[in-house]
Amino acid sequence: RRQRQMCIRDSDVTLLLRLVHEAENSSELLRRIQESREAFSSVTMLMDSPEPEAVLAHKVRLPRLVIHRCPLNRVRHINTLFSYTNYCMERGGLIACHCTTAGIRREKIMRQNPVVINRVLFFLDYCWHRIIPKLSFTRDFYFGLTKGQNRALTRVEVLGRLYRAGFDVLHEEIVHGAVSYTHLRAHETRHDLV
Repeated sequence: RRQRQMCIRDSDVTLLLRLVHEAENSSELLRRIQESREAFSSVTMLMDSPEPEAVLAHKVRLPRLVIHRCPLNRVRHINTLFSYTNYCMERGGLIACHCTTAGIRREKIMRQNPVVINRVLFFLDYCWHRIIPKLSFTRDFYFGLTKGQNRALTRVEVLGRLYRAGFDVLHEEIVHGAVSYTHLRAHETRHDLV
C-alpha cells in the first residue's frame, strides 16, 4: 500500500510539473490544472479558495498532495492556510503553491515604466504593499481597503511561513513571472517561532 501511495504521489507531482512547464503563462496554467482535475489521483486536493477554512471543509481526507491554485498574494491569512494544510495531511504529504514575490514585482515595475517614473512607482508600491500593512496603526486600514488582495511577499517570507507550518522545500522555481513551490510535510506546525 505504501508503494502504491508513493507511485500516486510521484505521478501527480510529475503531472503538475509537466503542466507548469507546458503552459505559456499563469492563467493558462491554472486553466490546464482545472481541466486536468480528473487526471490527478483521488488523494490529491485542488484548492481554489483563498480562505484557510476551505482546506478543512474539503471532501478529500488525508490528501497526499494539496495544490493551491489561488496565488498566495491573494490569501489574507497565509500562516493559517499553511497550518490547516499541514493539519489535514499525513506526514510526507506535499503542498504546491505559487506567488509573485516582491523581487519579481519590482522587476516588472522597473521594466514596464520609463526610468524616473519606475522608481517613483516602485517606491509608492513598496510603501503601500510592504510598509503600511506592517504598521499597527495602518494595518486595519490597509486590510480593510484591500481585503488582503495583491500583497507583496518576499521569497524569504514565504519560505519562512512554510517552514513554520511544517514544510521543507522540495522544488522551487520561477515560472511565468511567479515563484512556484513544492514542499514536503516534514514536521508538525512550529508554534515556538516568533
